[in-house]
Amino acid sequence: MPPDENREIVRLYSDELWGAGRIELIEQLFAVDFVDRDPDAIPGRPSGREGIRHDVQRVRGMFPDFAMKAEEIICEEDRAGLYWSATGTQTAAGKQITMSGIQIFRLRDGQIAERWSVFDRAGVMRQLGAA
Repeated sequence: MPPDENREIVRLYSDELWGAGRIELIEQLFAVDFVDRDPDAIPGRPSGREGIRHDVQRVRGMFPDFAMKAEEIICEEDRAGLYWSATGTQTAAGKQITMSGIQIFRLRDGQIAERWSVFDRAGVMRQLGAA
């Protein structure tokens, strides 16, 4: 896929799926055999597309006003890098958090085939008063 098309896929992932909670985009954005290489995935979490659905619903359940946006997207061949930022207010405590992270994607035929993801989980926990 041309870099501009891959960039749009990653933007939709960030700004629309996560940022606006548009769960219906999962089948469009992710390959059927999608592999998530997230080192911090919760044990027992579903794999593939269902893992993404689980994560988006879980985060948006804890932070209903969760807003994520792409700060930078870099594309080369079948890879894309995303630097993102996000804010949200935790329902239970009413605490607002800010966070950022980096993700790398391998794209194939207009869909995300693999994802590597890191973000400052400890920073989020500190903002919530849990660390």
